[in-house]
Amino acid sequence: MNSIASAAGAVTSGLGKLASVPGRVHAKVPTWQEIGADPVLMRRVMNVWPPFLFAGIKVLRIEPEFRGATVELRLHALSRNYMGTQFGGSMFSMTDPFWVILLINRLGPGYVVWDKRAEVEYFTPGRTHVRSTFTVSDDLVEEIRDAAAGGERVLRWVHNDIVDLQGTTVATIRREIYVRRTPDAQASGDRAAVVVPPTSDHAEAEAIPAAG
Repeated sequence: MNSIASAAGAVTSGLGKLASVPGRVHAKVPTWQEIGADPVLMRRVMNVWPPFLFAGIKVLRIEPEFRGATVELRLHALSRNYMGTQFGGSMFSMTDPFWVILLINRLGPGYVVWDKRAEVEYFTPGRTHVRSTFTVSDDLVEEIRDAAAGGERVLRWVHNDIVDLQGTTVATIRREIYVRRTPDAQASGDRAAVVVPPTSDHAEAEAIPAAG
């Protein structure tokens, strides 16, 4: 319980320092977009974010310029399932936001990026801590930029393995990622990448057409 209380205190203290503004009684909590511009800050905040913290998910590293990430799901008394192994749902959750976060930052302003669908295949029970590594290559970024240059909807499948401490593949997650340029970016013709995420909201997600 001491570790949970300590982590909860870290959330309050960390976000309070980030958001404090002299002369204000109520500090503004920073948005994910503000946090997400810095890979080191993003990793630190995600590690005290309750959905990850209480599931035993730890972000070990987010690469400079958001070129990749490594995430670990720890196996302990509070995270084991009925059979004493890793929860399948927790393994799925540990991979959930990273392709979108990395691509948003690699592509830069003027792009909308969302998850569209996902698949998971389990191969063997997770009996140890497990890890997954994400890599967003320059080739993938350039290919998506070229495909989206005319304002078209771009759908790309990406995948990553979840492995145990012995290097055995426990599961593979596949995700279909939706990318589209914003109308303003398309009109300007600017395709330069700057490591700052876009400020679009979920209204854009509701407008995503069905795949066909």
